[in-house]
Amino acid sequence: PRGVVKAVNGHPEDIHVRFYRRAFACWQRWWQHYGDGVTAQYGVAELGNAAAPAPYELAYSISQLQAQIGVAPRRGGLWLPSAANISPRAWCAALLRHRRIRLRIAHFQMGRPGVPVGYDAVVIATASPGPWITPVRSQLSYIEPLAPLSHALTGDGYIIPAADYWCVGATHQRGALESALCERDNTSNLAKLSRLLADAPPARVIGARAALRATTPDRLPIAGAVAVAERRDIRYLPGLYCLTGLGGRGLCSASLCAETLCAQLLGVQPSQQSSLQATLHTARFALKKLWRDT
Repeated sequence: PRGVVKAVNGHPEDIHVRFYRRAFACWQRWWQHYGDGVTAQYGVAELGNAAAPAPYELAYSISQLQAQIGVAPRRGGLWLPSAANISPRAWCAALLRHRRIRLRIAHFQMGRPGVPVGYDAVVIATASPGPWITPVRSQLSYIEPLAPLSHALTGDGYIIPAADYWCVGATHQRGALESALCERDNTSNLAKLSRLLADAPPARVIGARAALRATTPDRLPIAGAVAVAERRDIRYLPGLYCLTGLGGRGLCSASLCAETLCAQLLGVQPSQQSSLQATLHTARFALKKLWRDT
């Protein structure tokens, strides 16, 4: 499968816009350092966004977007020249080749009070359901190419061109835990073609993929030292950290979340990290609930 890495467009004071634009800048730095050998196709069309474009976004008409991507979109939108279409599998493999990363199977047990036994620190990185984590089942469909689409097209869904097929998606089923493929979801994905393309001919599904995404109530990740909220205060569990809740934008946000978590692990607290750590704080939902209930 393929994935699109891009910032979120919208009002500059919106917390999601601020976070994902910062995350995208972080991903760009990481790509320069670790992206050797991984192919990226730059340039993504995003339909129907009325927000004023930032300097790295260009507002285009239908004909202007068609000149960029090779097919006529349903409507005009933004051309994002720095956004990228990449292979998530190849990108993860490139990161794991770092000389300081060793992959091995190990077990750990929790001591009291919640301290990992035998390790200085343990980071729990999982998409499993848990406190404040809701799984969302998502299915994308692979179809035969319908036209010479040269770049990814996003809006109400997305079309991402690969070598000999298109990735079209995706469905979202909140709370679903099964990952079996569903023909109804393929039909739903095919319906997105007419909302993205000006003239979408009949398409044939040649494959599909379903997986679970970990989402949070505010649609932002959770990253940092694990904390327990008690009486409007927080207590940290020594040596225990987590990184989860990346939702459907993990390609963009993972690198910034990792940097934030590493800053805590190393005891580095630069001024620009304070607001970011509050945004991603592991106990933010529990604290909000305590404040509401008291």
